[in-house]
Amino acid sequence: MMADSSDSLPPIPPEHDQENFWRAYLLANQIIMYLAARPPTDAETFAAIFQSASVPEDSAVARGRAGVLKITEQIIKTMNGITPTSSLRSSHSEVFQAYGALQKVHDAYVSPTKEDVNDLEKWSKFFVGLRTELVEFTLQVGTVVEGWESAELQIND
Repeated sequence: MMADSSDSLPPIPPEHDQENFWRAYLLANQIIMYLAARPPTDAETFAAIFQSASVPEDSAVARGRAGVLKITEQIIKTMNGITPTSSLRSSHSEVFQAYGALQKVHDAYVSPTKEDVNDLEKWSKFFVGLRTELVEFTLQVGTVVEGWESAELQIND
């Protein structure tokens, strides 16, 4: 079972669309850091429990799952906030390709309704896909934002 969360982030104005990449990158890294915040000897055990253990709704694992889902939803909202006419879509198509794969994993889990979000089998499939697609998305968007940061640092030197 999953705990529930209802926090949301304010929208980013279209004229600051690069901020969407930054926000998505930081959110994705939050999930990665949460999942990796275990000693190496415990990492695989934690991943197995997180992926497929049946747990009470008020457990730390259920709260973690709810948090991962909520952060994933925020990544989706953030990337969907980039207008169809944004130059980012053509100049960084690799980010949007990776984002599309991440969005498919998310949508398969929560669509068409959220009624069966607590379905452990669906969660397990979502989590397996998320681990792969989130890393790929983070690598792609990270390359872009870190390049922007590096260029900005060079300008300011």
